[in-house]
Amino acid sequence: MAEITVDEGEILLYSERELHEAARHGDMEKVEALIKKGVNVNAMDEKDRTALHLAAGQGHDEVVLCLLDNDAKVDWPDKFGMNALLWAAWFGHHKVLDALSKANVTVKCENKLGLNIIHCAAMRGNLEVMKYIVENLIDEEAEEDEESDTVALDSTQNNKGKKTPFHLAAENGRVEVLSYLITQRCNKFARTEDGCLAIQLAAKGGHAPAVELLIEQELEVDCRNVEGKTALHFAAEEGYADVVDLLLRNNADINAKSNEKTMEMCAIHFAALNEHVEVIQVLANHTCRINIRNGTGNTALHMCALLEKMKSLKALTELGCAINAINKKKRTALHEATENNLCNVVDQLLLAGADVTLTDKSGKTAISIAARADNVTIVDMLIKAERYMNKKKEAEENNSIPPKPVDQFRKDTSEKAKQMKPILWSLATEHFKQDDWKKLAYHWGFTEAHVKAIGQQHTGQTSWKEHTYRMLLIWLHGCQEHPLRELFDSLSGIGKVKLAEKIRKRANKDAGFADNTLCLIS
Repeated sequence: MAEITVDEGEILLYSERELHEAARHGDMEKVEALIKKGVNVNAMDEKDRTALHLAAGQGHDEVVLCLLDNDAKVDWPDKFGMNALLWAAWFGHHKVLDALSKANVTVKCENKLGLNIIHCAAMRGNLEVMKYIVENLIDEEAEEDEESDTVALDSTQNNKGKKTPFHLAAENGRVEVLSYLITQRCNKFARTEDGCLAIQLAAKGGHAPAVELLIEQELEVDCRNVEGKTALHFAAEEGYADVVDLLLRNNADINAKSNEKTMEMCAIHFAALNEHVEVIQVLANHTCRINIRNGTGNTALHMCALLEKMKSLKALTELGCAINAINKKKRTALHEATENNLCNVVDQLLLAGADVTLTDKSGKTAISIAARADNVTIVDMLIKAERYMNKKKEAEENNSIPPKPVDQFRKDTSEKAKQMKPILWSLATEHFKQDDWKKLAYHWGFTEAHVKAIGQQHTGQTSWKEHTYRMLLIWLHGCQEHPLRELFDSLSGIGKVKLAEKIRKRANKDAGFADNTLCLIS
């Protein structure tokens, strides 16, 4: 009767699976017994792996020899192109490597990524395997000969990347292997397909000890790849603050720019775009030009504003970046965030003191941009901010008490706002006539631009009621004490005496609010 498989998804026969497990665990006695029973030593699992792969990967050299003596296919690759020799190199088993190399294995083999045995050893940091390969499998006189079955010390990965063992050791932070390869006089200055030296690969991987070793070996700190990126760019982009600091302490150019392909960006741009706040801080401590512009004229702040990188945005503003710096279109970060309807960014920039009144190349302010796009929330935020900054400036000029600090310019959720909103809604929808809101707005110091921006919103024939309510809420945000009293006085001031009296009566009737900020009107 034919043997059956263990389960529906398993392609090995039961006895073949036993052989695989015995090879994996180095059970020599069972391997020999199964072979004696006639089990196929070259049976493959779903990944095209044989018992030889498994024994080689686990370092069972005696099992490997036994399988080889029983006609195991020494060069058979699995689905990833890994044969037993590559498995031994990958997992660091130099005794297995020795056994396989003496069994007429093809030494110059590669997996599907173009990695040979010396590449595998370098990537994994397998020093003993590396030594074995260099001492036994490299023929210095024939290493450049493509027909030779030897591997070369500086052989390149025959796939995308074209990396040498030295590159791969650096990329993976294998310091011991790097040191050994240096003693063997490998080409320390070889470049990858994209023009990187080993120091750039080590920096990109965040391997500070490897970077330090390579600096000691006189690899150029500011060398560039085809995109013009230096080791500092890579470390900043990936967020390795310790590597950034190390490179800067070794005189890396802190303000070096990449080329046009990567928008002529500096380390501060790469760090900010990827929200690596610690790197931003390190760069600032080393006095980088925090407001330097990239190829499109944008500072790091512009870039963060456009892409809503809030952590970087906060870090840059706290470090004192130029909040009103302009790009080639004469636009500030506030202009860009406004046009892209990024409310959180706008709020953060306003809190950091962004100037609402600046115009871009077309003569547009942030308020006019927002109004034209019907970004109601941002229009109101911008007006609140401008009114607040004007009050602050007046207080400074007059040596008077400045307005209390604010923590946001968005929707007001304070207790005062909750109490006042029903009153303001009633005024807007029931008691005001069409142009009353404008009179009150001018009375409160709203500018012509403010009124125009508020009035641009269209919601139908009664749009003015929405305008009225919005204007009242904007006013309320800047009214820090006794809003009902101020509202009473202002209504009286524009000739709405009867309406003011209604407000007074309601205030006195509703006296007993949770706090005293609304105050009785006498």
